Amino acid sequence: MPGVQPPPLIGVTVDHHDAEPPSEATYTVRRNYIDALNEAGAAAILLPFDQAAVPRYAELCDGLLVTGSIPGHPGSTERQIFDKAMIRAVIDRERPVLGICNGLQMMGLVLGGRVVDVTAGPHGPDHAGDCIAERLAHGIRIADDGLLHRIGKSVGDKPGHSVNSLHRQALDRSGAYTVSAEADDKGVEAIELPGHPFALGVQWHPEYRLTALDRAILAAFVAACRPAREPTLHPD
Repeated sequence: MPGVQPPPLIGVTVDHHDAEPPSEATYTVRRNYIDALNEAGAAAILLPFDQAAVPRYAELCDGLLVTGSIPGHPGSTERQIFDKAMIRAVIDRERPVLGICNGLQMMGLVLGGRVVDVTAGPHGPDHAGDCIAERLAHGIRIADDGLLHRIGKSVGDKPGHSVNSLHRQALDRSGAYTVSAEADDKGVEAIELPGHPFALGVQWHPEYRLTALDRAILAAFVAACRPAREPTLHPD
């Protein structure tokens, strides 16, 4: 019987909710992040805010998914510190990382960028969207080369795609990353780290899987996370 390659194990960052008494506080994450990874062929593991465990998490996981948060709220200071440490750890190890919405912004901050408010401009409502991301909000234009360009071409060679935007802040262009997609108002919608095997951040929410591009991003991420290790052998 041939060996069976195990699914890649992808670490997923979480949010948390305080409670009274503190013993009732919870870690939370939307289920569709996990469902999207499972559908693409990966196994997921949730990563609590244990700063001391960051090196262990980074070695254990074949990739990292940095999730979003409530629009306009980057999460607690504890979460921001943890997310940035995880991003840096997996980038340094050249493990794949996908940042979604606030996850893109955390990636950008690690790489030297800044976050700016986008609600004051004329296109603010397009980016803020509804309270959930179940509709396409605006178009994007993907750059002519790079990782996202290759993923986009896999679902059809067209100049623009539509995305389910849901954010009140955005990344600027000052960091050590390439802007690989922008909105009609030139706002940053995707970034990637040149020279890294797979380091991509998107400002929208592909975990809702509304478009072929969303599914292609998730599939490419999971494919990049497949571990280069020997398959598990089963006896005949």
